[in-house]
Amino acid sequence: MKKYFVHIWVTVLTCIYLPAATVTQYSSYVGLLERLFDGFVSIEDAMNYGDHGIGTTHALDGEVIIMDGEIYRINYEGAVERINPSELTPYVTLAFTPESEAIPYNLPAGIAYDQLANTLHKLDSIDRFAENHAYAVRIEGNFKYLKARSVPKQTKPYPSLIEIVENQSVFEFQNENFTVIGFWNPEYAAAFNPPKWHIHGINQTRDGGGHILDFITGDDLKLYLWKMTSLQIHQPDTLEFESADLMKDRSADVHRVNRDQ
Repeated sequence: MKKYFVHIWVTVLTCIYLPAATVTQYSSYVGLLERLFDGFVSIEDAMNYGDHGIGTTHALDGEVIIMDGEIYRINYEGAVERINPSELTPYVTLAFTPESEAIPYNLPAGIAYDQLANTLHKLDSIDRFAENHAYAVRIEGNFKYLKARSVPKQTKPYPSLIEIVENQSVFEFQNENFTVIGFWNPEYAAAFNPPKWHIHGINQTRDGGGHILDFITGDDLKLYLWKMTSLQIHQPDTLEFESADLMKDRSADVHRVNRDQ
């Protein structure tokens, strides 16, 4: 009973004193590459640290988007599901994104995914885009083209993430309005998240989306950044985590899973 009491107070104090502009990370992308697909925290509990986020659910079941406090999953068939906050996640990244702290940009049409960072450097805004910072990102409006994917729920013994994405479902959209949610991750944080953009999207009609592989911007597109100056990591306290080989250089695998099609 004493141990339980202390744990409750530590959790409460952490929530109260969490620094502003904090990215909270449960597990890591490298952990996913090591087949750490078992959920170890509920999405509801994770959302104590953010109402803007992306991730997956237990056993790598689909692509999750948390936006405006709502939770969506794009499943392997491409359908959008509202999911129960009690579902467990093995991996999720979250932040709070108050409107008053947003850095707005008007994106021109015809910008490809790979051109986005360089484009932000050239655009006027209230604060400059600095690649050494982490950012939460939200993009809203019309996309001339957007390519997304999802993956199926896995069963044990789990295959590798590389094997899973070889059989991913890919969805293509033309001239649709989307909300894209995610993060810019500096190169030096590659152990926790894919470097550069890691983004998921959902269309305005709430019947399509997924993990974003590629896009071309359309007309009247708004992008908002929130500069993050603190990173909080929660790792699973499991035998699987303790025995996983997290020391290897997995940069090529991370790029392959996050962007290669």
